[in-house]
Amino acid sequence: MKSEDLLFAFGNIDEKYVQAAEKAVIYSTTVKRKKISKRYFLIAALISLIGVISCAEEYQWRLPLPQIHESNNAIASTDAGDEKVIINNNNLVAESGMQLDELSKNLVLDSINLLKELKVESFDSEEATIVKEFDSSRSREVIKIEFMAETSCPTFTYDQYGNFLSVTGMSGIYTAEQEVYTKEQLLEMAECYYKILPIKQHYQLSNYSLEDGYLEVNYYATAKDGTCNPFEGFRLLICERNGSLSVGTIFQSSLVEEDGIGLSENEAIIIAEKSLSEIQSDFEDFILDESKKDIVQPNYLYTKYENVALDADGITNSRWAWVFRYTKSNSSGVSKKIGIYIDLFTGEVIGGEYWL
Repeated sequence: MKSEDLLFAFGNIDEKYVQAAEKAVIYSTTVKRKKISKRYFLIAALISLIGVISCAEEYQWRLPLPQIHESNNAIASTDAGDEKVIINNNNLVAESGMQLDELSKNLVLDSINLLKELKVESFDSEEATIVKEFDSSRSREVIKIEFMAETSCPTFTYDQYGNFLSVTGMSGIYTAEQEVYTKEQLLEMAECYYKILPIKQHYQLSNYSLEDGYLEVNYYATAKDGTCNPFEGFRLLICERNGSLSVGTIFQSSLVEEDGIGLSENEAIIIAEKSLSEIQSDFEDFILDESKKDIVQPNYLYTKYENVALDADGITNSRWAWVFRYTKSNSSGVSKKIGIYIDLFTGEVIGGEYWL
């Protein structure tokens, strides 16, 4: 039976699948089952392939479509910009004479209390600057509360609802003669900072590293099976010389957990290789060298959503996915690598990687 006959018999099936079935038959008839006719194996292989294709086609695009956000609609022009605030015994007055909203007042007072708990020295508790901005990287409004200290400029960032996002500008200066803290001492400080700052306290200390005079400590959220999600958690950067908190920031791509087993590896490979063959002209020269289930953050490489500003509360959530990485080496031994993410539960191509 020829490819044309198969296409006629089974309807509109991509000829690539038929060719794949024929290759499977050639292998089977020449290596393993020489006594059974090629025709029998071709039909059996194609029926099996159709079953997998049908199963894969059940997984239609069902994630929220990425939305484009216009920053000029996020914050009214009268609310944007800087507003200097004078603080006197918890009474806050805008220097411009404008009435401060209740959220801004509370955030200034909360930030002052945090500075005291974090033992920031000689900061100006009688003056602060409120800055309202649009964070295009996450398509959200943010409110920054800035202070001046003797050797630093502490800045707290909150979302439009008053939830803490980050603190920066706290490291100050140090002298070369100052004693360097040990890694153990810095980890103890990190734990104290973690408990003081207004963040979720269920993150798990996952890893840390000491480089260029700063200890980086990462606390990650965990999936139901205990896997750490590197896209949701809290990161601290602590100065090795004076033990001060340089940066503390939340990253919020929470994992979408779904019930069920999800796609098998073979089902996901069919989707992945069909997608890659459509965009990579020499894909047949690549070899699959890594295949695993993993938590990924969608980046929509290889899709029409690649350059779209993604919605902060939906589409940017991290997902369980099949991750496939392929390598092609030229005659000089130089490798080119491509990777692709297939959503474990929906079968959607949600991102990938590319190396020259």
